[in-house]
Amino acid sequence: MKYFKRTTVLLIVSGLMMALLLSGCGDDNDPVRSRGHWAWLPLGAGTNSNVSALGSYQGDLIVGGSFTEAGGVAANHIAAWDGSAWSTLGSGVDGTVRALIEFDGRLIAAGSFSTAGGVSAANIAAWDGTSWSAIGRGVIGSVYDLEVYEDRLYAVGSFGIIGLPGYANVAYWSGSSWVPLGEPYPLGNPVIEMAVYHDRLIIGGQFSTTGSASANGIAVWDDSSWSALGSGLTRGSYTPIVVAFAVWNDVLYVGGGFESAGGVAVDGLACWDDIGWSACATGAVESGVHGLTVFNHRLVVCAQSITVDGEDAGQLAFWDGQHWSAMKSGVTGGYAMVANVWRGQLIIGGSFTEADGDSIPYVAAYVYVEE
Repeated sequence: MKYFKRTTVLLIVSGLMMALLLSGCGDDNDPVRSRGHWAWLPLGAGTNSNVSALGSYQGDLIVGGSFTEAGGVAANHIAAWDGSAWSTLGSGVDGTVRALIEFDGRLIAAGSFSTAGGVSAANIAAWDGTSWSAIGRGVIGSVYDLEVYEDRLYAVGSFGIIGLPGYANVAYWSGSSWVPLGEPYPLGNPVIEMAVYHDRLIIGGQFSTTGSASANGIAVWDDSSWSALGSGLTRGSYTPIVVAFAVWNDVLYVGGGFESAGGVAVDGLACWDDIGWSACATGAVESGVHGLTVFNHRLVVCAQSITVDGEDAGQLAFWDGQHWSAMKSGVTGGYAMVANVWRGQLIIGGSFTEADGDSIPYVAAYVYVEE
């Protein structure tokens, strides 16, 4: 994920009874919270269009996307929720926000925009709680994810750096300029997601090489060059795509659009543990993982289609390390794209317009309601 990070951020507790006591598997049958129920709740009036990024800054939930309103008030592509009301971050930005992270005491927002708070800022900008500022000259193109690694701010996407040839797609902020990591990428090979696993930077996206090195959809940085993670991923005759990472129980969970990982058959969800690839959470995801996070000691999976115990579970489900469980009703009218945890609540964002049959547009909270 990373400060929430889409993405952003992933203990299997030994013994089934201990898992139940800690995680509350089964939602309404939670043995600890037996006098209440899980429910989907709106965040005020929500937003008026898609939410594609979730973060946190100065205690507030920060939401980014393609929207222009939050809580019925003008909010250009980024807004803050304090638990009871929405507020703006100055005049916002003039294009879609796709990534959020806190770095060096400031909120960093990135995506596809040219100004932030009226200041020229090429696709990446910083908010200090009062005003917006550019981060160097920015980048040329779109930023899809942000990460902090070895005290540096990293950005990935489909972009170039002013004055340098080709598509960098992975770069870090040196304190004075954006510096590419490795060789240029071919056009049309975006890097979409990052994670830090065992003190190494992992990237995922829709690529078959990282510069001159072969890497099918996923690669690792060793401080001087990129290398593949095992034999990587495959998707028939198509290029595999990785859009989500989560680190949970010392395992790297990888989600996206692919059919095998290291030669092991999977359905868009696989695990890497530095020994090799495995199909560690099978039997539920039918297609297209969009987002991963950890909540209540369980992995949360957002996917295009999920089946649990032979029943359609919609787009959201829990994996406790041994079993899948459906999440109460879920979201409809669009897709659940990003998931994170804020103040003990599971927050889901995306293109959906309903949750549990109620009108809850684009962003929703999954919370336990005491009775």
